[in-house]
Amino acid sequence: MLKLNSAATSRHVNTLTIDVDKDFDGRLMLYIDQGVLKKYEPVRSDMHVCTLVGFMELCAAAGYEISALNQYSCTIPTN
Repeated sequence: MLKLNSAATSRHVNTLTIDVDKDFDGRLMLYIDQGVLKKYEPVRSDMHVCTLVGFMELCAAAGYEISALNQYSCTIPTN
């Protein structure tokens, strides 16, 4: 069971408590708005999290060509 508690305080640092099962092993993505935990999501082992720039670099490394023909274009090479 995954349980997160967040308490907003008047201090500059808020306390975030994460209670997980003793067999939990993994990563979490947290959405915190103004110091208050709003949502969390476990990151599965088959998930990859990166920035848009990181995703574009990953695509380029895989052989995709990214061009600026228009704001919605991406060329997929055909072999």
